Amino acid sequence: MRCEHYWRDGVLLVEQGHPDPHRDNCLDCRREHEARQELVRAFLLVGANDPGEPDWQRHVWRRISREASTRAPGHGWAWASGALVAASVLAVIVLSRSDGDTPGDGRPRVETIPSAVAKRSTSASVGDRVRVSVLPTQEVRLYRAEKLVLRCAADAAPAAGCTRDEGGLVAELELALPGEYQILIVLEGTARLEGTFDRDAAALTSAGSTYQVQPFPVR
Repeated sequence: MRCEHYWRDGVLLVEQGHPDPHRDNCLDCRREHEARQELVRAFLLVGANDPGEPDWQRHVWRRISREASTRAPGHGWAWASGALVAASVLAVIVLSRSDGDTPGDGRPRVETIPSAVAKRSTSASVGDRVRVSVLPTQEVRLYRAEKLVLRCAADAAPAAGCTRDEGGLVAELELALPGEYQILIVLEGTARLEGTFDRDAAALTSAGSTYQVQPFPVR
């Protein structure tokens, strides 16, 4: 059995800039970390290609496929799960860069609310609120430090922070703590809720669902 520490806890330590003594002494986790770093390097292609070039997205996906294919067989579910999540995050970057930030009823829409007046920004501080608006058939999942803190969906039980308006569903969360939040918007399909960002993203990818992810840092 392969060690599952890296994709369960090690990735979060990397993102927070903390040391991981376990990884230093675990061959499995070092290999998974190296594989993830290969995909991170592939992300640089997003900035290296001209968004006006019709085939630039295809070039990015080709690089991702090439990086994944270089991995030897038998690396277990952890590598497969991590690669799917990383590739999905790249797809979000591609989509965001292609579509831009469309106001009005374009949805999905993310807003930061610093006071009584909403502003369209991803720069937030403790005490602000984040509001995510989606279509009636879509779903919003908000995470802090990889842990699910709010889910709003048509098939979910009513929850504080989830409302409806004339355009669909609205999720609103007070940003009570600093750190890295993740906004995951399920556009089509669904999958079993696992409760952590990495596992939920991997489950959605495995189920063939379409979704967007937006990192949301809070100072």
